[in-house]
Amino acid sequence: MGSNFESVLLVGDARKGGTQQLTEELADWLRPQVRQVQLCLDREQPLEEVEADLVVVLGGDGSLLSAARRMGANQRPTLGINLGRLGFLTAYGRDETHEALAAALRGELVEDTRCLLSCSWRSGHGEDGWSAPVLALNDAVLHRNSKAPMLTLEAHRDGVPLGRYHGDGLIVATAVGSTAYSMGAGGPVLDPSLNAVLLTPLASHSLAVRPLVAPIGG
Repeated sequence: MGSNFESVLLVGDARKGGTQQLTEELADWLRPQVRQVQLCLDREQPLEEVEADLVVVLGGDGSLLSAARRMGANQRPTLGINLGRLGFLTAYGRDETHEALAAALRGELVEDTRCLLSCSWRSGHGEDGWSAPVLALNDAVLHRNSKAPMLTLEAHRDGVPLGRYHGDGLIVATAVGSTAYSMGAGGPVLDPSLNAVLLTPLASHSLAVRPLVAPIGG
């Protein structure tokens, strides 16, 4: 992760106990060291238009995934501090907060890039146009509702068919998301640095259909 961060955005959820107090304390600690410190304690606030050199997310994995989605196309270097129950994606715990931020400001952390999915949908009932894209760090899921019949889905890569699926649906996961819903549905765990997507069928009606790892690009 690069150094010379002049503007830091602290992201948390004010409704979670102790998060607002910790965020304000960190803001006071950071202000003498950087040009600008901004706070976002509303978990619904869009972050795409907020300018910052470094985003610090205080919370669990859900908070980090939410921040990535809310940043949209304007992704920034992001440091996760785990305050929740699940911290697979966060790099540091609460007791390491100051140590982590100091290391980031000194340029001592290594930045790892991750794949994001851009997800859009179009209704099959005669409506024209696609929905606005939504970015996801973990996965996108196509799933039938409880009263719908079995779904039939086709997956394509650059126009080339990858598979045809009959069942309850399909999970399209990034390598980061391979440890989430996809793993619970029987998919493999991928190294998070892999530039690939994982297609995991849900309740497939064919014994021959299995999770598929598809490379991106190349």
